[in-house]
Amino acid sequence: MGTDTRSPNAVIHDATFSKVSVDHVADPHPRLDALRTRSSMARDEALGEYVVTGYEACRRVLQDARLLRDRKRASPGSAASRTYDAPPDDVPERKNGAGVFIFMDGEDHRRLRRLIGDPLLARVRTGRPLVEKVVRRTLSALPTSGAFDLVDDYAIPIPVGVISTLLGLPEKDHERVRAWSDELVLGFNPFRTKEEDARRWKAVRSMLDYFGARVEAARKQKTEDLISDWVALEEQGAGLSEREIIDHCVMMLTAGNLSTTDLIANAARAVLEDPALQARVREDPNVLSEVIEESLRVDPPVTTTDRIAPGEMSVGGCPMHGGDVMVTSLLAANHDSGVYEQPHVFKIDRPARQHLAFGAGARICLGAPLARLEASVALRELFAQRPDLTLVGDVSLRPVYGHHGPKSLRVVG
Repeated sequence: MGTDTRSPNAVIHDATFSKVSVDHVADPHPRLDALRTRSSMARDEALGEYVVTGYEACRRVLQDARLLRDRKRASPGSAASRTYDAPPDDVPERKNGAGVFIFMDGEDHRRLRRLIGDPLLARVRTGRPLVEKVVRRTLSALPTSGAFDLVDDYAIPIPVGVISTLLGLPEKDHERVRAWSDELVLGFNPFRTKEEDARRWKAVRSMLDYFGARVEAARKQKTEDLISDWVALEEQGAGLSEREIIDHCVMMLTAGNLSTTDLIANAARAVLEDPALQARVREDPNVLSEVIEESLRVDPPVTTTDRIAPGEMSVGGCPMHGGDVMVTSLLAANHDSGVYEQPHVFKIDRPARQHLAFGAGARICLGAPLARLEASVALRELFAQRPDLTLVGDVSLRPVYGHHGPKSLRVVG
């Protein structure tokens, strides 16, 4: 990033990279590799932002404590600004994700990350029995003969069941909140349609009402769950408000649903497409920890995250103005040939090198330990109970903005 990448030879003029293109989703690396070779930072005119593709360049951006996430600070016309839109009149003071710590800066970010995160991580540390219960329940419901979809029937229900149970939601509500969270993801696509926007706000209304009632129930009777943990902090005067509790209930389901589904499905697919690897998993299930980490590198469930310049500054030698948005391509960084030998090959015996699937720095993904735990238990139980699973049919990827995972995995066995 030592050159001024505002020059014309580092500009992406078409929209196939930034929009959800079926061809790009299916095979992104030719374009990403070519872009990284030209410049580790390039201007994307469709996004109105700068795309960062090199591993070291991405790491520097992610670790730069000067950079912001508050969407209000993004320049007008950028994709980040288009995800921070005014809500309808009947959803007062609710912007898309604005009330959660991942889109806050400074002391607000530190305060909420601690208040929300400490109870979450405490429950994750003792959460293996809960995850095992959800996984085994989901596994027992799989068909015993014929083909089934490993995404719809297994990878989707597990994260929903785990997060919903951590929040203390009744099992009868799990499917309903999953459907809402799927609609909320639409809000992070700057190219969404008016119809998608209407669906998103309808889901927001439903979730705010639902979790408002769950918080009120926790006031009357505490139970062993995260909502009760957060309400107790509020009542102790720790500085956590009811609105913040409700917003983070929504965030938990939205952030932890699709991403962990994709992690489980991507890792399972890697095993199923490689008979030698599947044989190794049968012989030694402990290699699944390496499978998960290599899957996170090769197929990160979340493909991008952004940072915003607070004012005139230089980032890695590139001049930035206040409001300029830098989108780090986690997918491109994890496939940088300057860091990984044969980067597009799935190899579980690589020398240890930290991937960027969960980001880096002070904002590294808070849910990473839970995602790893869910994937570990889900894959171990799946291949222990169904060691001879076989893929049938073609695999297509889900065209969801900023995410990377299969739409379906038809299997038998």
